[in-house]
Amino acid sequence: MKDKQITFVLQGPVVEDITKLSIQNIRRLFPNSKIILSTWKKQNLCGISVDRIIENDDPGSTVMAYDKRGNARTTNVNRQIYSTIQGLKAVKTEFAVKMRTDNYLTSSTFIRFYSDFSHRDENYALFQQRIVSTDFFAKEVEKGRKIPYFFSDFFHFGLTCDSVSSTHLESSGTF
Repeated sequence: MKDKQITFVLQGPVVEDITKLSIQNIRRLFPNSKIILSTWKKQNLCGISVDRIIENDDPGSTVMAYDKRGNARTTNVNRQIYSTIQGLKAVKTEFAVKMRTDNYLTSSTFIRFYSDFSHRDENYALFQQRIVSTDFFAKEVEKGRKIPYFFSDFFHFGLTCDSVSSTHLESSGTF
């Protein structure tokens, strides 16, 4: 696999030092890859050097529950979905990496994982190929209840054609 076959989609708000470090590390590790920043309008983009910037309207937070006083408990799920989809729509390469703007790479090992774990049972396959993801900070338990198959939003890598169709999510009313 060659660098030029991979586009990195950084999604989320610009976190000045970390987002810049993320871009620098991608450029160092994957010098021929494209980088797309899918962020919010009115972010400070000074010093951000990527191949494409997508400035999205902020869809707002997602209300997950209410506390005893009626105060909303919110998450950024809608924001994550929306900025990820907008970034992935712009990818033209065979492979895509989705990662958050507040994370950065320290190696290219995920490429090896993609190749090393290629065996799979087609009866249980959802995609054309496997997706490399991290379980770092994946929520396993919420209020004592197990949450099976909950995955982290920090990092995903695979075929661009296996990325979630924005048409499917938009028609299902997810955001």
